[in-house]
Order: sequence, then C-alpha cells, then structure tokens
Amino acid sequence: MSQTDDIKRLIIKHRRRLQELKEQKALYGISVDPRIPVEIDDIESEIAHLELELETASDVNDELPAKSSLVSSSSGQSSSNNFFGGVQIGHIDGSISNSNIAGGDINITNTSGQPSTDNEKPMVEDLQILLAEIHTALTELSAQKEVLQSVSTMAPFTAMGAEQGVKDAMNNLKEDVKPEEAKSILRTLNEVVSLLENILDKATSVVQKTDAAGNAVKPLAEKLAPLIENLGLAIGWIAKIWMLG
Repeated sequence: MSQTDDIKRLIIKHRRRLQELKEQKALYGISVDPRIPVEIDDIESEIAHLELELETASDVNDELPAKSSLVSSSSGQSSSNNFFGGVQIGHIDGSISNSNIAGGDINITNTSGQPSTDNEKPMVEDLQILLAEIHTALTELSAQKEVLQSVSTMAPFTAMGAEQGVKDAMNNLKEDVKPEEAKSILRTLNEVVSLLENILDKATSVVQKTDAAGNAVKPLAEKLAPLIENLGLAIGWIAKIWMLG
C-alpha cells in the first residue's frame, strides 16, 4: 500500500469520527460533554495536517476523495463553507468542492469548472462522507422541534423520519453493495427528499407571513433547500457508481 493510500485511509477514518462527534454535539446541544468540542478541534487539526502531508507526498497518483460540502441553493445561498466549480442534477443547480459529480441526468463538472470525462465517477467513500454530512445536518434540523412545530404539527416527526432514512442508507451503504441493494438505497433517499420537500413547502408558506413564526422558520427553510440539493447529489452518485441510469 502506498504512502498516499495510508494517508487517505487515515483521513477517511478521522472524518467518520468527526461526523459522529458533530452528531453528538448537535444532539445534546449545550449539555454536550465538554470533551467532545475539544476532540472535534483536535481531529479537524489532524485532518488539515494529513491533507497537507498528502499534497506533498511524492507518490500522489490520484485525488483524495475530498470532504463534500453542503451545496449552495440555486439562489446563491450557501453554508459557511466556500464552494468551487458547479454541478447540475436535472433541474437542480449547485456547487461542490474537490469532487467530480456524475450519475443519471447530470452534467459533470470538476472543481475548476471544466467538464470531466465520462469514465470518471465518485467513490463509495465520497458518498459515505456526503451522507454523513447530510445526516449531521438533519440531526441539527430535527433538534429544532419548536420551530418545526411552527411549520406544522407533523413536521417534527417528518424531520425525524428523514433523519432515520438517511441513517438507514448510511448503514446499508457498503463497498460490495449489489445493484438491487443500491436501488433500495436510492428509493430510501428519494423518500427522504419527498419528506423534506413537504416540510419546505409548508415552511415557505409560513415564512411568507410577516409575523414571529415566519421569522423563526426562515432560517430553517434556508437550510432545507441546500439539504435537498445535497440529497440530489447523493442520488446522482449512487446512479453513477452502480450504473443505475
């Protein structure tokens, strides 16, 4: 195994642990064990160090499956991360850093903004990291029970269902997944998209009201659109990896 392979495996391992810690932090909020934020900082520093080491390694032959960031919405809104390049999945436009996007009805664009070749496809590790980030975001969203209650009485339960759906997809996603199993994961994620679109539709109606409830729901609605787009990316990647198009 080459030096870069060792470094990549370490980075993937650290990122998975980082996602677990972020989920715990989101779940417990201010009651979180103070050691968790410290470990998060330590792991993020170690990942940065390993990524720098990877860049300077002499035997680099291919790109590291980079951490997928939540894509911006079509209106140009984005999370705190910076995004480069672009991606289009069906009617969904967005951006993502350091990964090639492919699958189904998708125009493939790499981080430099140039189309990549047809034989390029994301790796399962890319997909696992992307789903882990989506799950973390959904955990944070599900924790906003009062805001969700302002959307509708069922919205908190719908959000929990979406969170569980992504968790199930993560648990079923393995390197040796068969095409039929991949189709099942695909169906699960499509169901999650439907659940979140249901919340977004209702949230949009609430936001249009110029009252306290509308102001409270607006940040949640702004987070939902990129989440749905990111799920579109994951669905596209599954279609490309297992050639389900």
